[in-house]
Amino acid sequence: MLFLHGFPEFWYSWRHQIVEFNKDYWCIAVDMRGYGDSERPEEVSAYKIDLLVEDVRDLMRKLGRNKCILVSHDWGGLIASKF
Repeated sequence: MLFLHGFPEFWYSWRHQIVEFNKDYWCIAVDMRGYGDSERPEEVSAYKIDLLVEDVRDLMRKLGRNKCILVSHDWGGLIASKF
């Protein structure tokens, strides 16, 4: 399961859900671009939806996964819907 947070949160907002879902699923919650400990590009153009979706695709490739269950909230929901 891959958890995508909303605005203005970061991975920690999923801490309670991860504890429960981790009993049956492999779980990861990320700090999306510009939040928490992630990179913070200054250019507004670096936050285009297509780029944020590509961040998720890149993560999946790096993890060696070709599919996942996406769990999302708020801003993360928009990114998940485009994934």
